[in-house]
Amino acid sequence: MEASTLLLVAACVLVVVVAHDDDLVTMKRFVSTFQGCADPSWSAPNTSVCQWLGVTCSDSSPHRVVEFVWNYRSCGGTLNLTSLPSLLSRLLLNSNNFSGCVDLTRLPPSLAVLYLNENLLSGPVNLSQLPESLQQLFLYQNRFTGTLDLTQLPSQLELLYAYLNFFHGRLDLTRLPPSLQMLYLYGTPFSGEVDLTQLPSNLQQLYINYCGLSGSIDLTQLPLSLEQLDISTNSFTGSLNLTNLPPNVQVLYAMDNNFSGSLDLGHLPVGLIDLYLSQNQFSGLLDLTKLPADINWLLLNNNAFTGPLHLSSLPEYLQFLFLGSNHFEGNLDLSALPANLQELEVVGNSQLCGTTNSSVGCRELQLPRHCTCIGNGAVSCGVCY
Repeated sequence: MEASTLLLVAACVLVVVVAHDDDLVTMKRFVSTFQGCADPSWSAPNTSVCQWLGVTCSDSSPHRVVEFVWNYRSCGGTLNLTSLPSLLSRLLLNSNNFSGCVDLTRLPPSLAVLYLNENLLSGPVNLSQLPESLQQLFLYQNRFTGTLDLTQLPSQLELLYAYLNFFHGRLDLTRLPPSLQMLYLYGTPFSGEVDLTQLPSNLQQLYINYCGLSGSIDLTQLPLSLEQLDISTNSFTGSLNLTNLPPNVQVLYAMDNNFSGSLDLGHLPVGLIDLYLSQNQFSGLLDLTKLPADINWLLLNNNAFTGPLHLSSLPEYLQFLFLGSNHFEGNLDLSALPANLQELEVVGNSQLCGTTNSSVGCRELQLPRHCTCIGNGAVSCGVCY
């Protein structure tokens, strides 16, 4: 045979990656509880588990299963997470129809990523014996119940999404792992007070809105790394000190609570973009002359603010300003609104008065009933007495 022919034959040899025998047995046992989504490759004769659709094996020999991705498959059945390959590092089973309880106490020690979100899983979950290697845990949009103990999470955990479940009881955020960067728990019926003064130093995003929480809340000792905080639609009470927020905060949602007292908006982080404080019980005078330069959204409607409205020194990039349903009074001056303003809402302030030219026209204004646009961008709210 000529040398060129030998080279061609060698180039066409099919290299079959043969996995560790134990991994094949383990994976067959694991997928045996799946319903309506089995792939033909899983039952093909003389097939290595490394050839299964959804499976990734390590490059070096002996080849071990390190990843299994089987998401968005309309897959039913239950999950036996105690039967997984010992070197598995990523398991993505999200967006299926798996149901029943899951045991998270005997996961592979090398597991780094576990996505069980958007299924029909139920029952309590024990997070106290997760593998130390775990970095991402997605449990959101299931039907999990019971209390949620976050005091013994793995030290390397970075992302925990457990929102839109049915956990209940108190929420302890004082012993979270130092590596945690994002914690999403919203839409879950917890109860009682919550302490935000001992959060991890690396935390960037915290969403505990719609969680049934109550009591006062301290925002003066948040981690310096925090960028987004949502505490809206709870039952928090007392004053809200915004003068010592972390410098990196870009988004703060605290609407739909029972906060009260005066509000100092003169010492907000310079990078703040969205500030939602509507539907509370804030009162007193409101100073809008020292807002952050880049703020886009400012929602202060449905409170009990009083006094005059000074709108001549608003930031250049402000796009949405909601001040409706308060008790502002006096002359309404709209002659120096920011050019980028897309909507100004002042409805429900019956004591505003005067005639003014609007620098943005009338289309962008939501005015009290007694105010009218009178042409050429002018607004009349009656005579000031």
